[in-house]
Amino acid sequence: MANTSAHPMPQLSQNDIPFSRPGTPGAHLQIGWVGLGGMGRPMARNLANFHGSQHPGSPPVLVWNRTTAKAESLVKEVGESKARVAQTLSEIAIQCDVVICSLGSDDAVKSVYGQFVAALQ
Repeated sequence: MANTSAHPMPQLSQNDIPFSRPGTPGAHLQIGWVGLGGMGRPMARNLANFHGSQHPGSPPVLVWNRTTAKAESLVKEVGESKARVAQTLSEIAIQCDVVICSLGSDDAVKSVYGQFVAALQ
């Protein structure tokens, strides 16, 4: 085992710790969420609530589910300022900068990603 006592860590003050400069203001990212099942819905709800409260002025999270009623229910729960329903997967693929998927099977993954690829060609 290496002898670390020969090279003690320096004690740093708060002023010695580097920080990054604030980012240049720009357009907010459009986040998309696909899959509102038992695991996806609570995560999408948390993301919509956090994103909406921490990034005022950002677009609502765009959500899609095979059963549209589940997406509509989520929007009703969190509010239209935090989430909105995508009518198609193409809408998610084309409009979103970041897409998070919570899908229940390999077949669902293949279907969704196949539609993403088709929309982006």
